[in-house]
Amino acid sequence: MEGQLTHSKRFTNSISAFEGYCKLYIDDLTHSKLSTFLKKNKQEIIELSGIEEGYFNRFCSKIISSRDYYVHANIKNNNIFSDFELLYISFLLDILVAFNLLKQIEVPQDILDMIINRARETYNGMQSFNRELSQDTFLDH
Repeated sequence: MEGQLTHSKRFTNSISAFEGYCKLYIDDLTHSKLSTFLKKNKQEIIELSGIEEGYFNRFCSKIISSRDYYVHANIKNNNIFSDFELLYISFLLDILVAFNLLKQIEVPQDILDMIINRARETYNGMQSFNRELSQDTFLDH
């Protein structure tokens, strides 16, 4: 495993890239917090992930808690994503940054729609697959 990137490290890298993007490219967010960055990207996060709008605030809270746990060593916090969930969240954040950059250079909407669909399929498909694997139902036979 030496030299390989852990899911938690990948997650912290993705959070840093997302925060950097927001500070550079979203007006008036230079000194804002992660919670503000996530709220400013609410529509895109919902579109790319397919999460329910009613779950958005809890989802963001868990992202922030996970960031605090891994970056600030807030080990008392137990409202964090699992190791595999960190991987999905890091993919989502990476896609979000790329998606926003593509919007800024005015990529046609049909291409953006294709990215939205693919991101949603990937995000939800990987989670579903890993839930099935974690149940180990195929090993019980």
